[in-house]
Amino acid sequence: MKTISEWTIAIRPTNGARPRKITRITGLGGDGFSVAMPCHRARAGYLFSHPVIPGAGRARFVAWQSSVPFVRDNSVTLKYHADGFAEFSAAKLGNLASRDLVSGEAKGLGLFSAPLVRPPVMGATLAMLVYGLDQFELADEQQQLVVLGPTDFYYRNCLPQNANSWTLAIYVFPRNSAPPIRIEGNRLTLAIALEPLNPPMSSVLELRTVFLAEERITIGLCVHRSIQKLQSASGWVFNGPGEYTTERRGHVLMGIYPQTEIPWGEADSPQQKLSTAKAK
Repeated sequence: MKTISEWTIAIRPTNGARPRKITRITGLGGDGFSVAMPCHRARAGYLFSHPVIPGAGRARFVAWQSSVPFVRDNSVTLKYHADGFAEFSAAKLGNLASRDLVSGEAKGLGLFSAPLVRPPVMGATLAMLVYGLDQFELADEQQQLVVLGPTDFYYRNCLPQNANSWTLAIYVFPRNSAPPIRIEGNRLTLAIALEPLNPPMSSVLELRTVFLAEERITIGLCVHRSIQKLQSASGWVFNGPGEYTTERRGHVLMGIYPQTEIPWGEADSPQQKLSTAKAK
């Protein structure tokens, strides 16, 4: 049996529309996985490490001189290694992150998040906010393609008529765990209580799932729709893993295209908590 190590994730914006590629999830030969930056036709963006201070509001500005731009490059990924080391990687830009050989400290656009034996559980591990889907690449119908369509979407303080963005939330389950998966044809799903409402109630989400065999990792996917204040017709915001806690300041890895105000919505969701900043 062929070992599947790469999945293309796409969104079908409306019934009957052709799906648009959002990202690729690829196994790293047993050492974690990588997630490609959103598959926008511009093949450009900015990568940066955003500071987080517990108990303080998220800073609304980042220094563009500290970001790393990329253009005409579809090789840019976020690599999440088994030991928790997360780093931006791009073939045309050389090494964007490294680890000190003596102290083990992360340098550049890299940081240590939770290891994959116990990945982050407070919300999605990664999230991508995308808008203007007509500027994203069309997906090829292939065996390793996961398409999330209108019946998969969750709406947050909006309706299909006025929602203008999609947030792809990516949940990573602990390595070697065995979550209860339901199978209907080629559709694999997992129903799980992930978001607190009014305690003791919780919101149950149905996640589409993929499995990386060499990593022995199950990944869950869902799409939230929302209203965002947008400054451009099409673009994306990538929210990666972080190294901060509720008691300790740190950083989170982020990406954006284009170089305009980071969109933030009328009602931020848990998957959009890292998007409430203004890049300038």
